[in-house]
Amino acid sequence: MDAFDIIGYPEGKDMKELENLFFEAVKYRFDWLRGGFMEGNGLSEKIYWTQAEAMVAALSLYRLDGKCEYLWIFNQTFDFVDHNLIDWNEGEWYESLSQKIVPNRVKASLWKAAYHNGRAMINCIEELKALT
Repeated sequence: MDAFDIIGYPEGKDMKELENLFFEAVKYRFDWLRGGFMEGNGLSEKIYWTQAEAMVAALSLYRLDGKCEYLWIFNQTFDFVDHNLIDWNEGEWYESLSQKIVPNRVKASLWKAAYHNGRAMINCIEELKALT
């Protein structure tokens, strides 16, 4: 959707395609029991950036379409992140969680920085403001 904005493509014009992409991810990777999106074969870890991007996508699609499913998936993913992925004692998000929801304790590395989660939270705030 950001790319659409940059090139001047009308927001929501290809809503069906955006919906299909999102619901493919939900179908094969969403954890219906605990919330959040799984990596790999659906039985492996949950990565921080996947959760961050899924929340932004869900809110953006909800703003464009108004389907309650998007808001529900956002809420489930946000709750999962809030309770499992964020280190509220020492700050920052863990890089990943095991299948048993155990954090790997990595918060910064060559591939892990605050970019995804920081930008995602700013975008979520903006999407929520647009809804009010």
